[in-house]
Amino acid sequence: MDLRLIGQGEVRASSWRDPERTSDLMSGAGALLVVLGGVAILMPFTATFVTAFFVGALLFAGGGVRLRHALDDKSAPDFGWMALTAGAYMLAGVLVAAFPGMALLTMTLMLGSFLVIGGGLKVGCALALRGVARWGVLFADGVVTLALGVLLWAGFPENALWALGVVVGVDMIIGGAAMVALSSGLRRLQMG
Repeated sequence: MDLRLIGQGEVRASSWRDPERTSDLMSGAGALLVVLGGVAILMPFTATFVTAFFVGALLFAGGGVRLRHALDDKSAPDFGWMALTAGAYMLAGVLVAAFPGMALLTMTLMLGSFLVIGGGLKVGCALALRGVARWGVLFADGVVTLALGVLLWAGFPENALWALGVVVGVDMIIGGAAMVALSSGLRRLQMG
C-alpha cells in the first residue's frame, strides 16, 4: 500500500498497474455512486430507515452464522460462549429492526465520526495525488465529507430521522463525481 506523503515523488500513469482499466472502473463506479446518491437524497426518510433495517438484518444474519458454527460441535469448550455471542448478535439485529429510531441515533453519531475521519483521509489522499490532473476535486470531496460529519454532530439528535439518507446521498454524489474527474485526470496523465 503506497501512502505517499506530500512531496514524495512524482505521480505517473505507470504508478497504476493498468491505468486504462483503472480509469474505466473508476469512471463507472463514480457514475453509479452519483445515481445512488441521488436516490438517497430524493428519499431521505426511506434511505435512513432502509439503512437501519439493513444493519439489523446484517447483525441477525451474522448471529445466525455464529449459531450454526456453535451448533456444529456442542461438546466444544467454547460452545456456550459461541451460542451466547450468536444470540447477542441476533437480538441486536431484532432490536435495531424493532426500534429503528434508537438505532438511528447511534448510527447518526457513528456516521458523523466516520465522515470526519474519512474526509481527513480523502484530503491526505488528494495531497498525495497532486501530480494528477483534477486532484483538487478529491481534495474538495474530502473537505465536504469532513464538513458533513461536523454538521451531523452539530444537528444531533434532531437530524437523526432524515440526515443519514441525505448525508450519505451527498457524500455518494460528491465522491462519485470526484472519481469520474480523477478518472479523466488519469487518462490525461496516461496520454501525456
